[in-house]
Amino acid sequence: MATHTLRTEIALSVPPSHAWTVLTDFAAYPDWNPFIVSLEGELVVGTALHVVLRTGRWTFPMQPTVTTVAPGEGFAWRGQLIRPGVFDGTHRFMLVPQGDHACRLVHEESFEGWAVSPLLAVIGTATARGFDTMNQAFKARCEGLPETGPSTA
Repeated sequence: MATHTLRTEIALSVPPSHAWTVLTDFAAYPDWNPFIVSLEGELVVGTALHVVLRTGRWTFPMQPTVTTVAPGEGFAWRGQLIRPGVFDGTHRFMLVPQGDHACRLVHEESFEGWAVSPLLAVIGTATARGFDTMNQAFKARCEGLPETGPSTA
């Protein structure tokens, strides 16, 4: 079974609590996020989310399941294409503290399945660009909004 991890990072000049508030405000994603253009659902382990990704000219609706939630630190979901073992992915958003008033977003996805190599040959570059574009937009959103207290989402 083929595997591949796509990992990006960006430094943020806000504390993790503020970045968490922005990251978990799913209703606002259409306002700022060029990669995850829609995200609906509850951030509860075992819950299905309704996600629409846009990478280049492709739009992918999907319903991944939340696998990890650590308030103020990050969350992850796992999705699959067609059926398990074809093209499965675990998408992670992690906030790593960098002192008292800064953090780093680690945005990654681990892919596995027999179709990883051929599918990433087609969508890999656009997906990596989508991660980077989202990271830049996330940074602008976090650093441009007033800081608030931690979210309980």
